[in-house]
Amino acid sequence: MPGTVDLNDINLISANLEEMAKFYALNANVHTYTPQIGNYYRECFYPLDVKYQFSSPGHFKETYNEILRYCGHDPAVKSALDTLAASHGKIEPETGLNGQDLLVRTWQLGKKQTSYANALDVVIDNLRQNKLTGGGCLAGIVGRLVLPYALFVDNALNDKLCYPRLNHPQTFFDEEMEIALALSLSEQEAKQKETNSAFVFALPTFNKAKTLTFTRFEKKPFSAKQRVTKDGFSADELEFAIEISKLIY
Repeated sequence: MPGTVDLNDINLISANLEEMAKFYALNANVHTYTPQIGNYYRECFYPLDVKYQFSSPGHFKETYNEILRYCGHDPAVKSALDTLAASHGKIEPETGLNGQDLLVRTWQLGKKQTSYANALDVVIDNLRQNKLTGGGCLAGIVGRLVLPYALFVDNALNDKLCYPRLNHPQTFFDEEMEIALALSLSEQEAKQKETNSAFVFALPTFNKAKTLTFTRFEKKPFSAKQRVTKDGFSADELEFAIEISKLIY
């Protein structure tokens, strides 16, 4: 992943995610917002993915087979995959996106996630939901896939921002790192992310991560420390977390 992270990109993707999530939260017919979802992908998420080289083009058939093996040949998942296969890599007109390329990149990003052990399950559930909710058309499949793709790009961008100064980030437990990231948030930002219900509708796994994501250089340790203490962390855990947070810029 070349270069450093531009904070403007962090702010841009956060704003676009919040705006796009409102469409998914409507519980409306997917076709009412697929064009807008395609615009968010083309204008924000995909350019940032390319800029930081998080994913790359790949072979759809290999991804197809890998997903089938992973899900145990779930019929609902296979139905969505077969619809994507039948598109032959052409642009889906409602979203304006290449569904096969989107799936390949989403699966790639899911395998690279450092914070979400169940990232691939999120992709599987996303594909499965098309059939279970009575849908399954190409536009619906592609439109739904944009959300996990965007969230994975967002997470990769925040990881790239947070981890460069950690000599051995793999030696820290996820919970310890999350506490440190929480401490780096101002109380106002933490409150905004905690009360933002836009992501509750489908992916609760990401709520905690969005709350704890480090997105600013500003630090107000006392107010953040109060919040984390309230959540039940011990003094020793907080002290260790503060030491970790000093390594994060």
